[in-house]
Amino acid sequence: MPKPKCPAGVPEWVLTYGDMMSLLLCFFIMLYAISTLEIVKAQAVSESLSKAFGGGRKTGQNFQSRTQQARSRQQQTTLGGQKIPAPVGDHDRVMNIRDMAEQVRGGVIMFDYNGDELTDRAKQDLDLLVQQLMGAPYKIEIRGHAAVNEQSIYPRYWDLSYTRAMTVKDYLVSKGIPERFFRISATGPYEPIGSGSLAPDADPRAASSLVEVMQLLDTVRDYDGSKADRQNTFMDQLPL
Repeated sequence: MPKPKCPAGVPEWVLTYGDMMSLLLCFFIMLYAISTLEIVKAQAVSESLSKAFGGGRKTGQNFQSRTQQARSRQQQTTLGGQKIPAPVGDHDRVMNIRDMAEQVRGGVIMFDYNGDELTDRAKQDLDLLVQQLMGAPYKIEIRGHAAVNEQSIYPRYWDLSYTRAMTVKDYLVSKGIPERFFRISATGPYEPIGSGSLAPDADPRAASSLVEVMQLLDTVRDYDGSKADRQNTFMDQLPL
């Protein structure tokens, strides 16, 4: 019996095998190229892609060194918790102004319309405040307010708001808080308070007949020192 003739050409699986080997070869060539690519060329490719997609600044070869220098300067601003003085600018004499104080806790003490004496409800509220304020080393600001058209024995709204603040301060001092903890301010009718602070049965005209008691983040020790020390914190004249 004669042998069967072999079909012409190569088997089909050889083509599939060849395609697979070609793809594997390309894959390994790419891996080798990426692993041996120089940093400069990588940055050039990155910048080219950045420009193509509308990118911003060039990275530059010394980008990493500049980043390390910036971090080093930031770490050196404080060493062991001690602040390092900043470089002197064009005007070496400046005014030392305290940062805006933030409120820790406090409350609102209501007064009767036209009144400057503490009501029974106000004393109860102050007794609760004393429990919160007592023992803390923070400054306490007492800010007096007055409502428009209040008719009192005082000729000016400023006097009424100041008297209310002093009345609250004296009551807190009588409860044992040292007097040097307090800071008194009066606003007159120029910082009105909304009616939301009133009780439902209160006179709506008395929306600003009140005193704010605020414990601040400033400590009492921040303000210790002699008169000469405080004078040295100000300059003679601001630079123009």
